[in-house]
Amino acid sequence: MAPLWRRAVAVMIDVSIITAVAAVGKRAFDAAAKSRQPVSWLVTRFIENAKRYRWERLSSRGRLMIQVVVLAFDLQDRDQRGPGARVMGLRSVELRTGGPIRVSTVLIRHLATAASRELRYEAIGAVTASPSLRLRELQPRLRELERRHADDKAEAARAMKDLLRAEGLRPFRSWAWTGLCHFAAIVLPVLLSPRRQSIPDRLAGVVVVADVRVTDDQN
Repeated sequence: MAPLWRRAVAVMIDVSIITAVAAVGKRAFDAAAKSRQPVSWLVTRFIENAKRYRWERLSSRGRLMIQVVVLAFDLQDRDQRGPGARVMGLRSVELRTGGPIRVSTVLIRHLATAASRELRYEAIGAVTASPSLRLRELQPRLRELERRHADDKAEAARAMKDLLRAEGLRPFRSWAWTGLCHFAAIVLPVLLSPRRQSIPDRLAGVVVVADVRVTDDQN
């Protein structure tokens, strides 16, 4: 099995690349908006819609469409590796054969991942739905406080915090619960598994191993 630290570094590499690309894209979008180019309106609308259409807010049809697209990519790239896995010399293989991942395995892992995601967001929504609704109702008052204290950011933050406390809202609790749900569903099973498998990988019979070819080259 591949060492856990190598898998963690591979994830950090992938996240760093995604973050860098997103940062470059945001700077380009901001530049387009400031220059008032024709694309700026489309960029602004895209960003606003992206903030609204979070996974937990999508309809069942929207989620199904995304799942179909993701499944198509998973089937196409089932034997491919991301940048992090390539750098750290990692590869996903069939547990029984040690060979490439089959189509049936991809389908099982995809369904397990989708079911895990749905259960995770149901658990998150059960706790955070009511505070989120109340927070949206308070948005006009929060924006008014921000406008009133536009010259003093610290005072604006303090006033908004006092308002949330007076309304009985504790955003940190919702964030903590969300983080706990993600940790329990994604990270904890890997830590507890003897083969360091996630729940979808265990159900599909997939393990992450050190790429023998890369290891031999390094030695």
